[in-house]
Amino acid sequence: MQPNRLLLLALLAAPAVPSVAAAQAPIVVRALVGRTGRVLADTMGASFEVPASAARTFAGLDSIFGELNVPTPVRDPGVLQIGNLEYVKRGSFAGRRMSAWVDCGNSMSGPRADNYRIELGLVAFVSPVGRESSIMRMAVIGTALDVGEAARPTVACYTTGALERRLHELLLKHLEGQGPGAGS
Repeated sequence: MQPNRLLLLALLAAPAVPSVAAAQAPIVVRALVGRTGRVLADTMGASFEVPASAARTFAGLDSIFGELNVPTPVRDPGVLQIGNLEYVKRGSFAGRRMSAWVDCGNSMSGPRADNYRIELGLVAFVSPVGRESSIMRMAVIGTALDVGEAARPTVACYTTGALERRLHELLLKHLEGQGPGAGS
């Protein structure tokens, strides 16, 4: 893989005392340790409160990624990180056009996100807040490549925030269906 193909998140350690404010602190993505060619970011995307334990939230995210057919090579239950750093899609994802999820600018044929091959980094991080409460942070970034123009460079894509909100909604529905305390 070319070093500039995917911008992704690597971050410092979360504080020992979890809280809503702590959910914004940078954290380490173990899957990125030792990998070269990544641009490091100091932000972690959107955070959402979840009325479930961190373990249930993590298990729910695992199910949601499965339902969306997103393989999760980043799966670390010890630090509650799950996702995919190199998920490739074209045209649509999760029932909507790619341009609903990411903004890669426009070309003569319309939004690049709808017409180019998109490589996404989708990683969720869970932080416990209380016994039955947690924070889910979802980071979404990516690049677009016009497969018809091999000599063209990749284009950076930025999240619209809609995918993070959609994953949170799916997670809440999933957890509702389980009932309180299920799977803990």
